[in-house]
Amino acid sequence: MNIEIRPILAAAAIAFATHSSAANVVFAPAPGEDAADALQALIDANPNRTIAIPDGVYLLSHPVSTPADPKLAVSLELADFAVLKAAPGFPARQPLVKLGGTHPANNIRTAGSVYSFSGGVLDGSGVAAGIWIESGRETRVRDVSMKNVCLGLRIKWGANNGSSDCDIRDVNIVGNRAPDSLGVLVEAHDNTFSNMRIADCRVGVRLRRGGGNRFTNVHPLWTNPGDQYDGGIGFDDGTSDNSYVCCYSDHFETGWRFRKSSGRSVMTQCIAFWYAPSPGHRHVAIKADGRFRALCSDMQIGFRGKEATNAILDAGLPGGDGFISDPRVFETLLNDPGDDFRDYLRGRVHGLLPPAPDGPLATASRIPSAADIFGVPPAVAPAAAGLPDALTGEMAPAPACPAPAPASPVPAPACPVPAPEGAGWTFVSVTNGVCDDVCAPPCGDGDLSYHFRCLYDKGGLVVETVVRDDDIATDTSPEGSIYCRSWEDDCAEVFIDGELARLDDSRKDGGRHLWHGGEFVLVANGAAQSRSSAAPDGYIRPERAFGGDLPESNWWTGESFILPGYGHAERFYIPWRSMGHESAPARIGFTISLQDDDGGGGRDHTLYWSGNPAKPHLDERAFGVVSFEQ
Repeated sequence: MNIEIRPILAAAAIAFATHSSAANVVFAPAPGEDAADALQALIDANPNRTIAIPDGVYLLSHPVSTPADPKLAVSLELADFAVLKAAPGFPARQPLVKLGGTHPANNIRTAGSVYSFSGGVLDGSGVAAGIWIESGRETRVRDVSMKNVCLGLRIKWGANNGSSDCDIRDVNIVGNRAPDSLGVLVEAHDNTFSNMRIADCRVGVRLRRGGGNRFTNVHPLWTNPGDQYDGGIGFDDGTSDNSYVCCYSDHFETGWRFRKSSGRSVMTQCIAFWYAPSPGHRHVAIKADGRFRALCSDMQIGFRGKEATNAILDAGLPGGDGFISDPRVFETLLNDPGDDFRDYLRGRVHGLLPPAPDGPLATASRIPSAADIFGVPPAVAPAAAGLPDALTGEMAPAPACPAPAPASPVPAPACPVPAPEGAGWTFVSVTNGVCDDVCAPPCGDGDLSYHFRCLYDKGGLVVETVVRDDDIATDTSPEGSIYCRSWEDDCAEVFIDGELARLDDSRKDGGRHLWHGGEFVLVANGAAQSRSSAAPDGYIRPERAFGGDLPESNWWTGESFILPGYGHAERFYIPWRSMGHESAPARIGFTISLQDDDGGGGRDHTLYWSGNPAKPHLDERAFGVVSFEQ
């Protein structure tokens, strides 16, 4: 069988051999030659040699095999861009390479017993497997990339009563996304696996025989079609006495599954994470078909929302002697009444986020729909100061606020400020708020003070402000604009640290953190501006936001109201996705500020709920926190 392959220039082959660390035989087949036959002939003719394969694409019509006998063994060393690719007609589900596929042996004392496959790319063309280790001891596979394979790596029953003692490191596996796609299959004892990433496979790692295997920093990632999600498993363990250190099951339906016949395994600092809610599915970090016997410590479990049913442990039978020690998880996202983890809990459950800062805490109440409250300004309770008289309808004058003496830093006495109607409002004034070090503080409550509250619905956060301001100016920001110097006018600013990162500068690292929130601004005349996940053209009018005509990118909305004789009010609606979330989180970092422009021109006063006076708009460490009632 003749297969056209990419020619390899002799000069390139010689250059690779010269620079290769150990190679002393170079594979350079002639154009049109079956690369499989040529490579197999080279292996058979060069015992105890390292065979170098330079950059290029080599089509294989059948598997190639290396001997396990130490006197005949070879190592294969591929350049980074050398590709062994399954040719048309390659036997389905067979491997491209069989290590120890001929001359089986169980020998660790003879020179040549340790051989390897390193470097390059194995392309299964959707039908072939990558590497099978069939015999021998202490075989090494390293620095290999496998693409479009039905099965990446298989280690068969070892030569030493099942022990194969293989060492696998720095291997990347991308499957063929078929329903039976599998990353790693282990059928032997005593192997080590480190620094591996697995994608496009329905099951990441499967252990079916043997035991005593150790996995360190092995990361299966779910990327298969959604109709295969049921039955997707990161680590499918049917053996015993295996250990997992810093391993990571990423968005599989089940993170770790211990089959009924499996014995005790150890899990240390492992992660089970879901990057989307997967409505209608059941997410389980650890599933034991029988009694739970694994020893699990310092595990992090990251569920995403409550649309799926979320459980840390599903134990098939009671009475196991395993434990789960000090897990890290949002307890509010645990919504499976059948979750068994508390029966095996040692220590305590730790929240994924650090404790709330020393700054203030606000609580957001849930409402049915934010759309129901838009279009109507927040109501302010009747009072004598600055509001219409209940009988005559005439406006009573706002109380005068005496200015402080020029030499005195103390603000004037507080003026009475009526509170908005409803619960949950927080009052911020010059006496309990934070002023920055750029502007003078307000002269009193009548000059600038405000109430704010937070609400939320299924889709996002609502922030409402009612501002007492005796002089409203919006001369710098054109009405309806979204590119403006909003801070020079009367405006409300909402700052969100959606991931509670608490950075000292929210705009560091090129502003990447702003994609978890940022700054959202509404001017009293309806102009908007943002430096945020939606910046700045992500602002849309409320009628569009609640009418269903939504942009594909992140967006937010809001509205402003002038309250004659009192001040102004703003209402923000910021979707969870504009904070990096799919649904309501447990908490976010948050603060709010009001800029005050008296008489036009530049701003005169600034008043924050919480912040560092030196840079209150940037230093998230001094933000407060909003907690969401569940």
